[in-house]
Amino acid sequence: MNILPVEIAETILSKCSQNALTRVARISRFFCTLSEKILYANIHLDTAEYTHAVALRGCLRTLSGCIQKADHVKMFNLYIFKALQESELDDLCAALVRMNNLKFLSLDMESYHASALQNIIKNALRSSFSLSALRIPSMMKCDSWIASQQYLEALVISDYHEAWAAGVEDETCLRALARQLSPLKKNIFVIKNHHGWPNELITLPQTSFCWTMKQATTTRLFAFSQFISVLYVFLDSILDIQWSVDLYTEVSLLFPAIQTLVLVTGDKDLEQIMNSSDITRMITAFSKLRLLRMCSWDGQETTLLAQS
Repeated sequence: MNILPVEIAETILSKCSQNALTRVARISRFFCTLSEKILYANIHLDTAEYTHAVALRGCLRTLSGCIQKADHVKMFNLYIFKALQESELDDLCAALVRMNNLKFLSLDMESYHASALQNIIKNALRSSFSLSALRIPSMMKCDSWIASQQYLEALVISDYHEAWAAGVEDETCLRALARQLSPLKKNIFVIKNHHGWPNELITLPQTSFCWTMKQATTTRLFAFSQFISVLYVFLDSILDIQWSVDLYTEVSLLFPAIQTLVLVTGDKDLEQIMNSSDITRMITAFSKLRLLRMCSWDGQETTLLAQS
């Protein structure tokens, strides 16, 4: 086994389950090193159940105490459904700081956890890693740090406030945020949660669904995407409709429960888009679509029954 090339061994082990990898890791130091590299590459932790909370504490303790294992982490997903103890918060901060190769970070928490976690997370985000994608709750204000991330391609903001409706005031805020981050070419998504579950997905202006489809299968930035039933899409012009129809067929596979599609565009493009044959093709891409709304920035709106 010692003469087996590392690349071939890694390819074989990448096909193994977590349970298999933990057994392989006991064979030798060589296989332990390779197995741990795969085991710690993608970590998903939550506190939904007691056994999950125990696993969370053990994993955070390991990562906070071992730089080598923390270096393996490329994707880190944390879902907090109950308050963490002070020791767990300390381990979380220490673990994040040690994840120098982290590329995808997803943090989900209820609003009442924000005060205990915000400072810890913000301090950890000042560490040396350079993210490709980040998912955070809206109550965490990390704008300056986000703007400093040169290689950050996508930002998903999870919002637990009231349902969002296309209105001039809300849209103005979203466009302001998009303008702030557009020079850095970041794709920005806002997910509205109802009763703790994602329900509405808002794509900000200049957001590319090409990135979405390329990365969604390898990250948990759109975790629980099967619950998203409302999709807001901002269009700069009629050309956006023409080139994106085929892409939305793929988007419909990622978000299979979409029932309402809202298209927001400039005033002069609204009528042209309404009369476009591409609208029909877009509607048929979403098998469960029941309602199509088209809005303009000045408040004009047209509501169509997409399918009976």
